[in-house]
Amino acid sequence: MICIGKEIESYILQLPRSHYIILSLKYDDGYTYKEIANILLDQLEEERDKDVTPHIFSRRYKRKMKKIMKEYSKTPAQRKLVVLHKRVAAILILFILTNSILFATAQSYRERFFEIIETVYKKFTSVVIKIKEPSNEGMKFTQPSYIPDGFEIIGDMQTDITRKIDLYE
Repeated sequence: MICIGKEIESYILQLPRSHYIILSLKYDDGYTYKEIANILLDQLEEERDKDVTPHIFSRRYKRKMKKIMKEYSKTPAQRKLVVLHKRVAAILILFILTNSILFATAQSYRERFFEIIETVYKKFTSVVIKIKEPSNEGMKFTQPSYIPDGFEIIGDMQTDITRKIDLYE
């Protein structure tokens, strides 16, 4: 070791063994970095030849590696499709959030929304008539006296206490 002072020498001795070896080879023995690299590679080959237990990777590392390998095993067309799906999902979520906020805050937006719903449901309407108690004589429901203009009856279902008439515009 170069005589550079007890304090610095104590810090160098606290370094991990691999760092200490590199500093020692460079400054004590005068090797170049290329020579040090060759020496370390030789040591690695010697250690590899020994019966050293293999490193055990964590589950987290294995999951990340599996994800990376799966991502890079996809073809470019598959990657583009995944990106497209993510963008469509993001736009859909943005659309839903925007409409939810507008629906909650803007009165005119709510009114227009319900107008659209009402218009859609005017195309198909059901009229249900109920009585509180069935009679023993059997109920005879009469035909409605008024059917809105443009509507026609497309279905008529009757039970003991209920009659359902489906109208279509």
